[in-house]
Amino acid sequence: MIELMIVIAIVAILVSIAIPIMKVHSERAKLTELTNSMNATASSLSAYYQDNDFRFPANAQTDITMLQLTLGVSIPNAARSRIASVNVAAITGTITFEIQNIDSSIDGQTLILSPTTTQEGAIIWSWGASAGFPGKLIPSK
Repeated sequence: MIELMIVIAIVAILVSIAIPIMKVHSERAKLTELTNSMNATASSLSAYYQDNDFRFPANAQTDITMLQLTLGVSIPNAARSRIASVNVAAITGTITFEIQNIDSSIDGQTLILSPTTTQEGAIIWSWGASAGFPGKLIPSK
């Protein structure tokens, strides 16, 4: 009887460790759909910048259809379900996606991809997020 109680206690400890780890990995997997779409937007925006005399679009891109028409970005349906809103800022080219349907702790938060341009015309992209977004979930590159 005591052996069974020890086994149950060990299993309970292992489960209490595994569940939070699985939650983080699940959130990261769902965020990957969104970040891949943001990276595709950044690539298209970089091409637009190079093709248009080193300028970002003069008008803000505020929905997925506008991204497709202006920049040629195709966002998969799986990722669309994770995006509450999208914005590519006019002139600056900052990309902002609001998150939905991932986890209550990050739904409503935003991921931000900000460009920095060099004198040679190169673009360096930096990830950021809204205040309160868990740092461990922000992409590093």
